[in-house]
Amino acid sequence: MNLVQTDVLIQGNTLAGWMAAYTLLFQRDCRVLMLEDTTHEASFFIDQMNVPLLPGDSVQAYYADVRRAGAYQNDPVLVRALCEDSTEVLAELKALGHIPLALPASGRTVALHDEFVCNVLSQACRSHPAFRLMHGEGLRLMKKDGRIQGALGWDAESRDFFAISAGTALVTGRCGPTDSASGFSMAYYAGAELTDLEFTVDQIIRPDGSVLPLSLSLGGVVTDENGRTRVPGMLAAGELMAGVHGAGFDPGNLKTASLVFGRRAGNTLAKINLLPGADSADLLPWAEETAAVGTEDHENELLSLCSEIHKAMSSVRGQYASTALENALQTASHAQHELNELPPLIPEQAHDRLLTEDAMIACRLHLLAALERRDSVGCFHRADDAGAAPSPYRIHMGLDGMILFPEKQDWRQQADKNA
Repeated sequence: MNLVQTDVLIQGNTLAGWMAAYTLLFQRDCRVLMLEDTTHEASFFIDQMNVPLLPGDSVQAYYADVRRAGAYQNDPVLVRALCEDSTEVLAELKALGHIPLALPASGRTVALHDEFVCNVLSQACRSHPAFRLMHGEGLRLMKKDGRIQGALGWDAESRDFFAISAGTALVTGRCGPTDSASGFSMAYYAGAELTDLEFTVDQIIRPDGSVLPLSLSLGGVVTDENGRTRVPGMLAAGELMAGVHGAGFDPGNLKTASLVFGRRAGNTLAKINLLPGADSADLLPWAEETAAVGTEDHENELLSLCSEIHKAMSSVRGQYASTALENALQTASHAQHELNELPPLIPEQAHDRLLTEDAMIACRLHLLAALERRDSVGCFHRADDAGAAPSPYRIHMGLDGMILFPEKQDWRQQADKNA
């Protein structure tokens, strides 16, 4: 198995990933490896970002609107960072040039296309000698001595696995019940804390009124306002971050959040101590065991298991009743058991097996979170117990289990004194 060494690994050539790489590279001399992501972020389909620009608008008004849209289930610190940094990010994009920006005649919606932004940022990054983009994806992160020290990747050109020695990783991408990006599962298996996964939407209404059928979770990985997670050496940014949107959202905030928190993660990476990754003696055996490559061919079984997962999620879409959720979870758990029983597979199918496992984990975590929340709030509607909870709470999850985390203050009653 080939070994690649870098100082910082960025999973996902996403809007957040490019913004982080650009911010980091032009502040610090370090090697940056970016791996592609085959799952488009939802913001890719939404050609707008929200910025308070017009007379009469303000950061405070924007903050209040975002909190209200999230049914006050979002994190006030993250929302504050989103609103305060939005104008700075827009100014930075304008300074880069070659990015068509249509400023609002009313409201706070700025027309902005992902392809233009990513092209400009990618050209700037590619011109830097310390930057490298690989056509493939990250699959799992290696932890040793309590911190990130490497990763397992898939090379789309050679169609084979490779190992990455890196002491710091930034995961980005989309979070959804069945089609989350690889960054989500990388974070989960590394021990990240997750929350708000029950808050999902099945469609997004664009500014022109057209409907985009896209399953998207508004929750994900718990971070601070600078992208740090509870896993030493791992940061997260973009749509797989939790806490920005809460239980509802304005689609224009997706792109704004990706840019703002990608930039903040890049600034964090430029300041923190970048520790070395694992050496080959430790990394390669772990990578080979995780890839689990063999000689068996079970393509039909993998396709069948993928179909089971999608059917399980389709059966509960919009219902959120305990019986339906329990049945779907039983289906997903059975599929997970069947996947675990498969022998080591040929390389391409070993890769597909890991991606199938990603889909199963995302499905089961979303179902578990939906089962735990008994009250209706924001975009989450219980069919069999729709009464409001007596006090607000958030459902936190991780490899070490799931807890109901009651908030110390009822932020629905706070009226946001900091606004």
